[in-house]
Amino acid sequence: MNILIDDIQPFKEFTIRGCRECQFSNGGHLFAAVHGNVIQLYATYTFENVGNLKGHNGKVRSIVWSQDDSKIISCGVDGAVYEWSVYTSKREGESVLKTCSYTCAAVSQDGSTTFAVGSDKTLKEISDSQIQREVPAADTVLTQCAISRSGRMLFVGTAQGSIRAMKFPLTVPGEWTEHQCHASSITKMRISYDDGFLFTVGEDACLYTFKIMDKEGRGLKAKDITYAEEILISKSDLQEKDTAMKELKTRVYELNMENEYQLRLKDMNHHEKTKELTEKFIQEMESLKTKNQVLKTDKDKEEAKHEEERQELIEKQHQELQDLESANNQKLMAEYEKYQELQAKSQRMQEEYERQLAAKSDSHKQALREQTEQYETKLHEKIGQLEAAHDEQRQTMRIHEETKKQIEEDADREILDIKNMYERRLREEKEGNMRLTGETGIMKKKFKSQEQEIEALKSDINNLNTEKNKTQWSYQVSREGHFRSEEGDPGKRRNHSRQGKENLRPEEKEPGTREVQVCA
Repeated sequence: MNILIDDIQPFKEFTIRGCRECQFSNGGHLFAAVHGNVIQLYATYTFENVGNLKGHNGKVRSIVWSQDDSKIISCGVDGAVYEWSVYTSKREGESVLKTCSYTCAAVSQDGSTTFAVGSDKTLKEISDSQIQREVPAADTVLTQCAISRSGRMLFVGTAQGSIRAMKFPLTVPGEWTEHQCHASSITKMRISYDDGFLFTVGEDACLYTFKIMDKEGRGLKAKDITYAEEILISKSDLQEKDTAMKELKTRVYELNMENEYQLRLKDMNHHEKTKELTEKFIQEMESLKTKNQVLKTDKDKEEAKHEEERQELIEKQHQELQDLESANNQKLMAEYEKYQELQAKSQRMQEEYERQLAAKSDSHKQALREQTEQYETKLHEKIGQLEAAHDEQRQTMRIHEETKKQIEEDADREILDIKNMYERRLREEKEGNMRLTGETGIMKKKFKSQEQEIEALKSDINNLNTEKNKTQWSYQVSREGHFRSEEGDPGKRRNHSRQGKENLRPEEKEPGTREVQVCA
């Protein structure tokens, strides 16, 4: 069979009846198939039967190749385990135990040791055609065994569906770790090439995959395996894939063209819309710039006005301050002059008192003390008045600063109110422009519909005029024919004209009073 990219196809069929066991060599150039009690060897590339291994007396249950493909170990229901040479197709070793029906065998990496299980409930280790060791299975029939390529692990399967990981090398009595998985007997057991996984199949129609790990629960180190990058594919599948690929390429090309066309259309529409929006935006920007310039001019005027008022208030404040300082200075000078005069007067009185001291020292001293206290009291009063004047000046300065601050805050608040008012007007103007734009669109639609109705009415009027002209022309033609027929009979023509006048409607008898109405 050929393994393709997503399928398996048969390539060659062999007629081998009752073949229950087939095994490829490790190199892949040979494979062995069991036909009853005969093992047939075939070449993989030429499908030629290169040898037949005959010697078993019963059905062969298991065959296994050695690592170098030079030997084949087989076992069967006849209780025989044979070692065959692939090159000579002859038996090189044997171990026969009639009381045991073997079901599976495994060979070590060097090919010197064989492990076999069968119906006698033991695991046998055979070397040099001799049973070296028998490990009892505790009253359980062992059906399968498998040894890893590293030669460090040995697994056996039981008839109850459990798997045993044997302690290797084997000891008597044996030690193992048992894992229950299948519901019935295990029929086949294999280990992957990299010793990473164990695969088992049982009579319960189940396939189990186990990951092989060491005692500490760690996975085994994977071997570096080089896989082939080439894959097989049938010619019909290749042609179908090529056809599908061509169709998909055509479809992709068509979709690309269609997408490019759609993209060009969308780009054109977007460019037109962008152009319209840009023009509209530029117009709005110009109008907003104009309004902003007007607002800026108004703002500059208001700022200049407020600056003038501020300068006037500052000048007024300075003038008031200077007036207060001059008034206070004048008061201070007057008080100082009074003080100087009082001091001079006190000096004169003191000199006079000193002259009179000799006579009236006691009375003069008493009077002097009284006068001194009196004048000191007056001096303290004047100093208090001076400090009160200074306090009044500071209070006036503080009131002036507060008034200035309040005026500046009022001016800032008024500027902010004006700004908010103009911004609100700007928003209202924008909303009005948007509303007028919508109404303009509606009026344009109404105007177009009115134009269509007018065109339809004009078309109806033209059709009616055409019908009227046709009717008049047919009437004139019929009348001329009638007059020609009456030219040969004057009496008949007079009677006809008289009858026609009598049949005229009242509004048609008088000339110039006939009306023609055309209804559209």
